[in-house]
Amino acid sequence: MPCTMFTKSVIPVVVALFFSTFGLYAQFTIPARHADAPAGSVVYEQIRTLPLDEREKAITAAFIAGNIPEWLRLGVRIDLEAADKNGDLHQVTFWALPDYLAFGSDTDFFRIPMSPLSAQLIADAWDASMPTPQMVDIIYEQAVCKLAPFNYKPRGRRNEEVDLFYDHSKVISAQQFASGTPYGTFTVGTKKDIVIGDRLSDTSRVNHVTIYGWHTLDGKPIQPAYNGHINNYIDYSHGVRLVSQRVLVDDKLFRLEALLADPLFYTLLSRDPEPLKKPHYRDEQWHNMITSELNY
Repeated sequence: MPCTMFTKSVIPVVVALFFSTFGLYAQFTIPARHADAPAGSVVYEQIRTLPLDEREKAITAAFIAGNIPEWLRLGVRIDLEAADKNGDLHQVTFWALPDYLAFGSDTDFFRIPMSPLSAQLIADAWDASMPTPQMVDIIYEQAVCKLAPFNYKPRGRRNEEVDLFYDHSKVISAQQFASGTPYGTFTVGTKKDIVIGDRLSDTSRVNHVTIYGWHTLDGKPIQPAYNGHINNYIDYSHGVRLVSQRVLVDDKLFRLEALLADPLFYTLLSRDPEPLKKPHYRDEQWHNMITSELNY
């Protein structure tokens, strides 16, 4: 089925450099892919039987090294009008990657689920963040290609197996091919997002992951915001779509984490009742373990 096309307020950005009183800046700080970097199918074979911690290290290393398709580097500019806490309207711009994180080449790649701790390390390396549920909805509304969610019937712990992760990535690619849109098209509907929000400050569920989304074609999310899983639970339906830390509000530059903590402006991109106290998944122990081994 062809994708429904929406072009208003969606502008693909290749370099996306802007000059303001804050100087010249770019959306994401992603290293160039090495010419000898392994393709997605190769990395799949390398990680498919690894223990969880070793798999997460390999995943983090691949992304921090820039082993991603060229088409995934092209941020999408998203413009909207939103109200602050006092109800005053502002012009807001943020940037999102066109698809969920995948490593490999332009034609041989693997959309890979991962823990929020690994996703945070990658986000920090790329000057990025995971989105809020409100941002996920905005991304869905403005996306160019809307695909129907594809799910597997649960069977034991199969949903947590790398083989199923890889199969699901292939299914999504087949859906996109059938839609007639190329890789790198601003595509949604294929994964639940790992998100940030007030649930990260839930003291009854410390070290949990919050997931949201997987919208059906009528625009309704299958998964409401949910933080019932521990942060090392990973299944095929989870995805990481990063957004830039750089946000424009009335042409003034903000960092996303600061904006979401601001008592006036947080409502521009969040539905939570209060400013976010913890808009990230940073974990010092995990950070030190991974970065010491990666020499990062």
